[in-house]
Amino acid sequence: MKAANSLFIAALLLTATALGSSAPTAREAFEHYQKALTDGRYADAESCWTASTIDASKRLGISYDDVAAKYDCASPLVSLLPDMGDGRIIFSIDTVIDEADYSEIMASLYSASDTAECRYFAVQSDSGWQLISPLQALTGGWNIRETKFVTLFYSNNAIVNDHA
Repeated sequence: MKAANSLFIAALLLTATALGSSAPTAREAFEHYQKALTDGRYADAESCWTASTIDASKRLGISYDDVAAKYDCASPLVSLLPDMGDGRIIFSIDTVIDEADYSEIMASLYSASDTAECRYFAVQSDSGWQLISPLQALTGGWNIRETKFVTLFYSNNAIVNDHA
């Protein structure tokens, strides 16, 4: 009887452990990115993005002074980083919408006088949820034609000829 009770308790503990250790969600991946940026851990923040997004951001070899995250330089999250550290900006994730191929994350940054909204996308990869550029998320199933300086995404073969 004691052996049966011990087995039951062991099985219950294993089940509880398995349920409690679920994989991070798209929201948690984005929260990790935001925290890494705020803490100045830029290499950790970069690792939150897909390799294809990082590669695309480095493609032309352009560098920007005073930009912590070139791959995300258009986001208010990056441009307002100095104000987030001292509490003048409050950060909030508003919604996460799960689509078939990606999750869309809507976030807001609030100050005493203004609100900035930002939209991010995340995809499930072999290493868990990672952020991805909006272009890559929204054109995931499209055809791609690349040159040295241009990447063309298109959904309809009829609109692109062989000389384009």
